[in-house]
Amino acid sequence: MLGQRVNRWLTLQSKANKDKKLALVYYNHPPGRHNIGADNLNVPESLFEILTALQAEGYDTGTLPANSDELLDLLQLNGVNLPEDGTALADMATRVQVVNKQQYQQWFTALPKALQQEMVHGPLGYLHNTLQRAVQLEDKTISQRLMTRVIKNLYHALDGADHPARERVLKLLDQLDAIYANDDVNHIDWHHAAELVDAITKQGVEGIRGWGEAPGYVMVHDGKIVLPGIQFGNVFVGPQPPRGWEINEELLHANLSFPPPHQYMAFYQWLNKAFGADAVIHLGRHSTYEFLPRHRVGMSEEDYPSAILGDLPSIYPYIVDGVGEGIQAKRRGLAVIIDHLTPPLDSTELYDSLLELRQLVESYEAAPFNAEAIRQRAISDIKRVIDELNLKEELIANMSDELDVRGITEFDQIDDELLVHEVGHYLTILQEDFMPLGLHVFGRDWSSDAITTMLRSMSQNKPAGSDWAQLLRASPKAEIQALLAALDGQYVLAGKGNDPIRTPEALPTGRNFYALNGSLVPSRLGYQIGVELAAKARAATVMSTYQAEDSEADAIVLWASDVVRDEGAMIAFGFDMLGVKPMWNSRGIFKGLERLDLANLIDAGPHGEKIPRVRRDTLFTTSGLFRDLYGAQLVWLERAVLMALDASSDLIREQYPALTYALNSALVPLKQPPSVE
Repeated sequence: MLGQRVNRWLTLQSKANKDKKLALVYYNHPPGRHNIGADNLNVPESLFEILTALQAEGYDTGTLPANSDELLDLLQLNGVNLPEDGTALADMATRVQVVNKQQYQQWFTALPKALQQEMVHGPLGYLHNTLQRAVQLEDKTISQRLMTRVIKNLYHALDGADHPARERVLKLLDQLDAIYANDDVNHIDWHHAAELVDAITKQGVEGIRGWGEAPGYVMVHDGKIVLPGIQFGNVFVGPQPPRGWEINEELLHANLSFPPPHQYMAFYQWLNKAFGADAVIHLGRHSTYEFLPRHRVGMSEEDYPSAILGDLPSIYPYIVDGVGEGIQAKRRGLAVIIDHLTPPLDSTELYDSLLELRQLVESYEAAPFNAEAIRQRAISDIKRVIDELNLKEELIANMSDELDVRGITEFDQIDDELLVHEVGHYLTILQEDFMPLGLHVFGRDWSSDAITTMLRSMSQNKPAGSDWAQLLRASPKAEIQALLAALDGQYVLAGKGNDPIRTPEALPTGRNFYALNGSLVPSRLGYQIGVELAAKARAATVMSTYQAEDSEADAIVLWASDVVRDEGAMIAFGFDMLGVKPMWNSRGIFKGLERLDLANLIDAGPHGEKIPRVRRDTLFTTSGLFRDLYGAQLVWLERAVLMALDASSDLIREQYPALTYALNSALVPLKQPPSVE
């Protein structure tokens, strides 16, 4: 697959623009004529800007509308999902692309068997098919983890289900759970388990039942799957299909357990195999294909993003401050990001507090699934900030429909994944209060007023950079140029992603952002975890007296992958062992080190006894990748060691006068500001 994908990108380099076929996909969540949008992006006007730019570059765009208003009229007529309006769907089916049952069945049967079973019978179809294979593996815990995860998600889905068969399904699920839990895999009654799966599916509980035999029933008219959209020459412009059943669309939007309906699969199969797209562009944050079920990393052919896209090049204009979820688009969606500006924001003191909350949400979302410490710390701090800002009641009101569906009555009952998703959704809506000059239009130059407003916000609590205005002015053009470069199979420059107010280095936009901003390392979350680890380490290796000649240094190995996972917790661990602490500005950016006064600090011994705190000799060793990616952190680590040495310098001079010259020479760099560029 990797080789095929590379060849598709190489084809973009050699194929003439006039012959390239492109798919421009926008979002229609939830379905309906008036729900075309993306996070802080004016989608109709952005689509018009992109289509106009493509036409200027020689792409076959046919006859374009005269302006974005005419384009929006066309989209609302032929480019929206209407799964619950049979009359409107029947009318639309006469004007847009449809896929007949035979054609879809041909594509469907080419999918892995487990995916077919899942789409027809729901999560239990996949579970049953996969367990029969997994129990043959040497590692028996694989099947156990799979069963536990899927069954748990199904119980969770049933918690708030309003369906007459709910109690019966719960009893059947209990029986199925008992069969699968048999320790002796050779005596699992697969036949009876299959009967239970079928019985549960037939109860018709939404989210449990699957989508039935192809072509299903979502966006289907007269046995044909309806694919809304408009074709302008070789460019297809259409909405991404709905993720699932309409009553709980918000829950499904970023759900990693439940399969998409047949229309979803048909849409991408048609783009790739019938329309013959050379590339697909998902416009704005965010799509749902990168959140479809299965593995978070290391995907196989049974992962929906792989089955959906295949080897099709994916290009993804994405808001520059959406790094956490954007990494999902890169990691699971195999997309090349083209980041775009936020709208011009009018920053206030409240905005800084909301930025902290947004950063915590991003930390949770960007953390790998197995980074439990950072995820739990993020959840803890999210709840703390919610309390400090008195947001509980407002959040509960904002997510009342979802809580009713799940049967949740108390804020503390909300699970972590739902809380993070809903807080992020709430912040996106609230952020509009700071947008006096409207939404951003991809590739469109900002007005002077917009630039002035943004510069005023960016320069709060710090002097304005001499090049900020120029970078803001250059960003829209850079966005379009990067998109066109990607469509030519060219390299898109990488760059920091983050809110430009907090991180001006995120400018200019039009870059392929990366996950971790070195200026945020260690983050406040990472520091808290590092301090906790350091306290435990000191308790385990108590030194009531400290004699350099009979003591060994603490050795710390720093890996680049760990920094991404724990936001610099091990760097913070080293700082704390040396008796220094990071300092951050109001926007969470690491700005320097402060030496701790250990005179009044006490450590706890292994038995709870109080022990005076001491600085520990610390030896840092880094991987080559850490050295290459985090050079600034190496500078700060060296400075931390010198600050710790300086704290003991008077004692060293007194007890070892012969070392005075060498000591003074070693401490000279402390008199100069660190060079971290």
